[in-house]
Amino acid sequence: MLLTSSRPTAPAWAEMVPSQIARDALEQRGWSVFPLDAGKRPFPLGTYYPDGTPKRLGWKIHQTRCASLKEIQYWERRYAPQLWAVITGKISRLVVLDFDGEAGQETRDRLGLSPHVQTGSGGAHVYLEHPGWPVPTLNSKSKRELGARWPGLDIRADGGYAAFCGESESGPYLWLRDPQLDPLDCLPEELRAFLNLLQPPVSASTARGQEVTSAASTTRIAASTLLERALKHIHEQGNGRNDTGFWLVCQLRDNGYTANEAEGVMSQYVEHTPKTNTKGIVEPYTIDEALASLGSAYGSEAREPWTPLEGVQSASSGQRGGGRGNGSRTTVTGTATPEEPEEPKPLPEILINNSQLRERTDQAIDAIMRQERRNPSLFMQSSRMVRVSRDEMRRPIIAQMGVTEVKEVLTQTANYYRLRKVAGEEGAYEKVPISPPKELAEQTLARQTQAPYLPFPPLAAIVETPVIRPDESILDMPGYDSITALYYAPAPGMKVCKVPLHPTHQEREAALALLWDTIGEFPYVSEADKANALGLLLTPILRPAIARHVPLALIDAPKQGTGKGLLSDVVSVIATGTSAAILTMSDSEEELQKAITSLLLEGSTIITIDNITGRLQSKHLDGVLTSTTWKGRILGQSKMTKVPHRATWLATGNNIKLGGDLARRCYRIRLDAKVARPFMRKDFKHEDLLSWVTENRAELVGALLTLARAWFAAGKPRYVHLPALGTFSGWVTMVGGILEYAGVSGFLSNLEQLYQEADEISAQWESFLRTWHDLFDGEWITIKKIVTHLSDDDDPEPEGSAGSCEHLSLFESLPETLQTAFKEKPQSFRIRLGRALEKWVDACFGEENFRLERKMNAHQKTGEWRVMRGVAGVVTVESTQNSEKDITYI
Repeated sequence: MLLTSSRPTAPAWAEMVPSQIARDALEQRGWSVFPLDAGKRPFPLGTYYPDGTPKRLGWKIHQTRCASLKEIQYWERRYAPQLWAVITGKISRLVVLDFDGEAGQETRDRLGLSPHVQTGSGGAHVYLEHPGWPVPTLNSKSKRELGARWPGLDIRADGGYAAFCGESESGPYLWLRDPQLDPLDCLPEELRAFLNLLQPPVSASTARGQEVTSAASTTRIAASTLLERALKHIHEQGNGRNDTGFWLVCQLRDNGYTANEAEGVMSQYVEHTPKTNTKGIVEPYTIDEALASLGSAYGSEAREPWTPLEGVQSASSGQRGGGRGNGSRTTVTGTATPEEPEEPKPLPEILINNSQLRERTDQAIDAIMRQERRNPSLFMQSSRMVRVSRDEMRRPIIAQMGVTEVKEVLTQTANYYRLRKVAGEEGAYEKVPISPPKELAEQTLARQTQAPYLPFPPLAAIVETPVIRPDESILDMPGYDSITALYYAPAPGMKVCKVPLHPTHQEREAALALLWDTIGEFPYVSEADKANALGLLLTPILRPAIARHVPLALIDAPKQGTGKGLLSDVVSVIATGTSAAILTMSDSEEELQKAITSLLLEGSTIITIDNITGRLQSKHLDGVLTSTTWKGRILGQSKMTKVPHRATWLATGNNIKLGGDLARRCYRIRLDAKVARPFMRKDFKHEDLLSWVTENRAELVGALLTLARAWFAAGKPRYVHLPALGTFSGWVTMVGGILEYAGVSGFLSNLEQLYQEADEISAQWESFLRTWHDLFDGEWITIKKIVTHLSDDDDPEPEGSAGSCEHLSLFESLPETLQTAFKEKPQSFRIRLGRALEKWVDACFGEENFRLERKMNAHQKTGEWRVMRGVAGVVTVESTQNSEKDITYI
């Protein structure tokens, strides 16, 4: 049975996926949330009690404390829950009324209540304010009486939970209105009294006294003592880092430390653990491993903590966790949890001499996927098997997998054996461990481009900061995101960004003030340059949501030391946590193409062309700025490859000159301190700006996301005065819209000035064609005649000759590149000039529209040229029998 109530306006939660709703409920509403399986029960842990009952993830601890965001992220990675519950009662400050079946709907209609949620079975939940005193769960007798007086009604209060988003076996939970809690006085007093919602029960004080006392209320062991003991057992007894780390977080939990406090202790633990594992192999213990243990420990109820007389169980004992053993204080292990996490399953076994190669390859890939489903690290990019890895600076990169790398993956995901006959025993065989065969790795790589294809998901790029998805949600959970095909690898110190779903005017103004506090002191030439700088800060955050292309940001100044490099570093540090990848311009277009390809293959999301000298011009740069998939040659190889392109491009230099078509692919941020030594300026608010940005990076990213969310929440208003930039229009609409809605004006209003200053070639050709038109007045002439005039200009005049200012002006107006060619290579100049003229046939220059036209002389097989002003007429071609190769430049 479905609800019949109307839905005038869909609430924000109706447009979000379950994990986003759960996180928003925690961060914005302060609700205690918990994951459920499709049967609306806590997830099984894979272990069992003696009676065969499966152990499940503990949820009662969350009646007294909300799960941390780290715990939620751990649950998402571990269980991928499609259903979430809210812990009802005092912890979440809410009570849920559950109306089930037709009888429940009739009761709800009679009470005049509007449902917040339609349940999976078609019922309804109404969310009420919690009264502040304990609201006990009804016993069976009270439930029968409730059902008799108010049919189909049940209550979820203290000691209970209610599924509130996602999908169960019965169907999806749909939010019908925003989660604003209804006041208790919306219920009749009779019902409120029956549900203990009218006044505190007589036993309220007793109930308060009987609340479970947390470990924090007892004398607890200092965190430093627990940390010291854990490290001692690693260094002195050789215990495993992961097992000891799990013991440590359990002790922190059992001694009453909050999850946030425990996270700080675990950061110190990670810093002081050895860089090698128990086998002596260099393999640093990471913060992600520590947080996984923290999420597992804090997902279960606290137990009696360890005391200084107890010890950490030796890793060699083969046990983990446990409780008090046989009453002996000297042999007991550290406290774990009553619901222990699932022990690692043994690796699958693959026999290499009893099957075909294709079958063994299938088995090997299945073994790899067994681990990849839990925590994806292998992907497909441009028909290549790649892995998200780290460079020597611990920065995330995309590394291509070769035979050696694939063999390592095979080694870590399965045990390989061959069968060997047992001597003296007829028909008896034994398994002999072996290394994964090389041919298995080769066959795996062969499936990169042929069926049956590799099952790994596609990877577009790595991002190191939360970004906006195309659906306007925020990608902020570390790991792979299937919606965007991005891998979020936050840099160390990148804390959780708190971004309101519907930012208020005050929140938007506070975010904008923080951003101006960061970049507002740069010496911008105009308000347009300042607005463009803020647009550049927004671009990496918005890049995944922008469907097509993003232009190159030119950070330009008249002198060194003005702050160009600092501004580009600020942009990169906010977006990635470190300086950008540097692209060095090369005189060789082939080398430049390979360099661009290498940076994109590594997953670079911010690329800077630094300290440009001379003219910035490249057909490959033109191409990459207007491509979503870049095709280029791999550095050190002759092979071509395709790679997704989602990078943000910057260029810095002094008085940058642009060539070719690059000007219309750029926007400019011009700085000018107007002093002789700009690098000696001081008295800035943040003297060490980069250090300040690094320390406040999470807040800055949150501010950028807040501005973006404000525009999205307002319905993405469009502003018609923003310029149209072809394939960059999506970027203009989004970035310009966010800035305008935030009250920042002037975005891209300096484009015309950039075009005028950058387009020197057009200006030179306008001057040349103007002079040509004044000299020949629309007459059809050959290139030979033009060259004769130019030669006369270049020859010394006879003595007493009056000269010809017209001839002289023609040579002076010749574009610079042609002047150089005329002087240095006069023998081939006719061909060079002819090719240059062909390039600009029918192109208009200047406000007077000077236009170069060409026709063929069928008899002499030569081309003739003329320049017209204004709207040119249609040229009749005398003969169509001659192809381009028949033209002779004479």
